[in-house]
Amino acid sequence: MTLALSLIPVAATFAHGEGSGPAKSRGQLVYVSAYSHVYILNDKRKLYLSVTLSFRNTDPDYPVTVRSIRYYDSGGQLVREFIDEPVTVPPLATVERVVGRSDKSGGSGANFLLDWSAEQPVSPPIIESVMVSAGAGSSALGFARSGHVIQEHQD
Repeated sequence: MTLALSLIPVAATFAHGEGSGPAKSRGQLVYVSAYSHVYILNDKRKLYLSVTLSFRNTDPDYPVTVRSIRYYDSGGQLVREFIDEPVTVPPLATVERVVGRSDKSGGSGANFLLDWSAEQPVSPPIIESVMVSAGAGSSALGFARSGHVIQEHQD
């Protein structure tokens, strides 16, 4: 079977008040869907994928702190904690964590919960998961999913 490279665009959305510019935040709990495999043709054939979680500090002036990155499987069970202690992300910098293609623990319904905070209101980060499977030759599959804020930290 040959798979063509397929990239699905990810749209960024920002909350805007009238004339106020992008909304700022002091921290959030963010859910990001991930797929360690997808089904092809039927539920018996799986295509395994590598997963990259990307946390991009979009604020040009202030650092943010990633307090936790948790990876869950399709059944909602915690598979792994990706950081042991908070990680400071400088302005416009990126932190990534990778689940390798051979790691089948997440399943098709895997997800990350990522908790971040900042000392002052900042431009919210872009948090995405990027799934890729490259086969022999030029066949590949790739797609991305944006994070979904499930809780806003209170000031």
